[in-house]
Amino acid sequence: MKWSIIFALFLSLLPSASLYAQTEGHYYDKATLIEAQQSNQKLMQKMLDIGIKPYLSAEEKTKLAKVKLEIRLDSDLPETPEREVDSPFAAYAFARTNTIIIPALTLKFLEDLNLAHAWLYVHKCSLETPFEYVSMLKYHRIEEFPNGRYPLPLDALQIPKDALNDPKVDELKWSLSNEARAFILAHELGHIYYQHKGNPPYTSAAESQREETEADRFAVDVLSRSGTIPMGVFNLFMGMAHYAKNRWDFATDREWETDVKKSSHPLSPQRIYTLATTMEDNLDTIARFQPDDKFASNARDTVRSIIDDMVTIARNLEDKELQLAIKLSAPSSTHPQDLAPRCHQPVATTSFDLAFDDSYAVQWTYYYTNKKTSDLFPMQVTLQRTKDRVVGDFNFGLGMGHLSGIVNETTLRFTWEWGEKSGHGVLSTSDNGDTITGRWGWGQSEDDWGVWSGTRISSVSE
Repeated sequence: MKWSIIFALFLSLLPSASLYAQTEGHYYDKATLIEAQQSNQKLMQKMLDIGIKPYLSAEEKTKLAKVKLEIRLDSDLPETPEREVDSPFAAYAFARTNTIIIPALTLKFLEDLNLAHAWLYVHKCSLETPFEYVSMLKYHRIEEFPNGRYPLPLDALQIPKDALNDPKVDELKWSLSNEARAFILAHELGHIYYQHKGNPPYTSAAESQREETEADRFAVDVLSRSGTIPMGVFNLFMGMAHYAKNRWDFATDREWETDVKKSSHPLSPQRIYTLATTMEDNLDTIARFQPDDKFASNARDTVRSIIDDMVTIARNLEDKELQLAIKLSAPSSTHPQDLAPRCHQPVATTSFDLAFDDSYAVQWTYYYTNKKTSDLFPMQVTLQRTKDRVVGDFNFGLGMGHLSGIVNETTLRFTWEWGEKSGHGVLSTSDNGDTITGRWGWGQSEDDWGVWSGTRISSVSE
């Protein structure tokens, strides 16, 4: 899926033919993938016949009347330049034969990531660990993992085996997964509808990039006619942002820019801005297909939230410092503890007499490099104080950081570390720690990376 061909994210490690016959790649065993292949073939064919085709225009129905959908094992993928063996983010449209091929690996992998997201969300845990897991796959060689196999999503993220027994988790997981499936399918239909030529050498990289944006627009337009709210799309693009190449995978800006121009599926800010604009253009259509005014209003609010999230991803991709953040968010080791659920556990105290000694819900205002735009990032900051010494952790969706400092009356001056980066900051309070405000910065600066404004979580919940 790359969303451009299902985000054809590039996994370069190709298994030998003998290993492939036994294991079907470096992730799931073959029996699991065969089961996923069979179940998804039925599910996605039904989705195509009932969930998409009735909402096509007369012209679209004519052009797409002969489309064939095939869910395949990686070992059965056609030998073409587009083939991406062992990639958990791949799908293919062949306009010449009106055929869509989606690997069972892609669908099983995304379903597991969405289950993890659902369980973490329902249990009020950080939602960043699934994306850190994707970064771990990108930045660690297969040889670093036990038995030469990547850890499966649910195992690595330590999601309970009985997670689907919770109806809330089950409902959210299926909603996210089905919306992701629908987008992937509609995107690939777009390639066939427009008779796109595909990737180089069949066409230029620039033309392929244009085709990806056109297929994105087709997918959103078609799904909007059924009132589908694209909740699952954000997880797909955020996953790609952590897996695809970015500036800090190259030695220089020039090397990075050259690679983007040559790539048929770069995750460009412009592509995501265009997708967000297409969602905005289809708000009225989505609302019109809701069962009543209340549902229509809720649908508008949800889609606007998704649009805001997509714009944030685009801005992040424009900013080199936040591209570096994605690289730094990858766990430094392959130890399972790095990806354990991070659920809110208030600091155990008998009173709140001490400032800077609890968990805080913080809004971090980050100013982009151009200084013309800013974004709010929600953070959780947990501080523990002994006399005038404070240690703590913070996370904002791109990995866990640590801080330590000294309190002087109502001011905490601290140093922080996050991955390979570090800096300084200062926080103050005027109400014995119920609220905190301050700034932080890179290196020796205390203020060049934005503003913090937070409230003690225990105060919010009372």
